[in-house]
Amino acid sequence: ADVLPTMESFCDNVAADIVNRAMDSVQKHAGACGGRRPIATGNWGCGAFGGDPQLKAMQQWLAASRADAPELLYYTFGNTDVLQLEEVCACVRSRGWLVADLCQAVQEYADAAAARLSTSHKTPDSSNRTSDSSPQQPSDPAAWEDLFSYLLHQE
Repeated sequence: ADVLPTMESFCDNVAADIVNRAMDSVQKHAGACGGRRPIATGNWGCGAFGGDPQLKAMQQWLAASRADAPELLYYTFGNTDVLQLEEVCACVRSRGWLVADLCQAVQEYADAAAARLSTSHKTPDSSNRTSDSSPQQPSDPAAWEDLFSYLLHQE
C-alpha cells in the first residue's frame, strides 16, 4: 500500500526540488557561457504560483553561491516585497556568513512560519487565548513579519 508523506517530508522535498532546479539552471548557464559568469534572474515562481519573493531571492542567492557564480543580478520588477534585498545581502555579507549560515537562518525562519501556519489551522476559535501571553523573543523566527526582517536582525 502507498504511504502518504508527512507534511514535513513533503515540504523538505519541495524545498530540495526548488534548490535543485535553481542549481541546474545556474550550472547550465555557467556551462553554456564557458565558465563563471554572472547570473541574471528575478521573482520566478512568485506570480501565478504564489511563491514568497523573499524566500525565492534567498534560494536563488544560495544556489548561485553554491555554483560559485561571481555575481547574481536579481531583477525585482518593482515587487515591493524585495525592496530590502540589497540591504539584506549587504548585512549578511558584513557578518561574514557562509552559504551554510544563510541556509540555516532561512530554514529556521521557514520552520517557524510552517509551525505558525499549522497552529493557526488547528485553533479555529481564537477567543480562548489570553491577551497577556508572553511576547516572543526577537531571536525567535516567529516574532518577525517576514524573512528579510528576520535576517536583518540576526547576529
